[in-house]
Amino acid sequence: MNKWQLSIAATVAALALAGCNQGEEEPTPTTEPDMNEEQEQNTEADNNQNQLNMNDFQVDLEAAITEFEQAYPGASITTIDFDSDFSTWRYEIEGMDDETEYELHVDADTGDRSNEKEEALDSKDAGGTERAEEELDLDGILDAQEAIDIALAETEGIVDGWKLDRENDMTYYEVTIETDNEDYEIKIDASSGDIIETEQD
Repeated sequence: MNKWQLSIAATVAALALAGCNQGEEEPTPTTEPDMNEEQEQNTEADNNQNQLNMNDFQVDLEAAITEFEQAYPGASITTIDFDSDFSTWRYEIEGMDDETEYELHVDADTGDRSNEKEEALDSKDAGGTERAEEELDLDGILDAQEAIDIALAETEGIVDGWKLDRENDMTYYEVTIETDNEDYEIKIDASSGDIIETEQD
């Protein structure tokens, strides 16, 4: 075969190969899932599942206060702490009258009372002075879930509990929020809903 014939054969082979390639579809590139986005979605779902919601409990704040008032008629409430022991949530309520301080726990699911305590006040705290300084103003305050929602709008995380306390004649909620790295305590005016302070532990 001479050079001219070899050249023609090579050209025909090249054209045939090009035609085969045109008939083949280009492979579709695969997109790997965004692991960070998936992790964020899983974290958000876990947070929603584990988030504290006061509507899930049978005993609300008003009912817990009534339990304390029935146990200790005439006493003023000075603090309310909503906390858990393992999986059991409870209201831990403290109060006093002019001569005695009291403590009572109320189970948030069953309403059962426990840890009922009475202790005489020291002479310097008796007579109504301490009572007047520490008594909570519970008239017209936000309910606990409203305070939780305000705190979560300020700082995202898991609510670890809350308490009602008083400082400088102001009754306030303190909502504790856990994040991946830090704990935050959000103080909220119990009457207006204004955020007073955010503390980082």
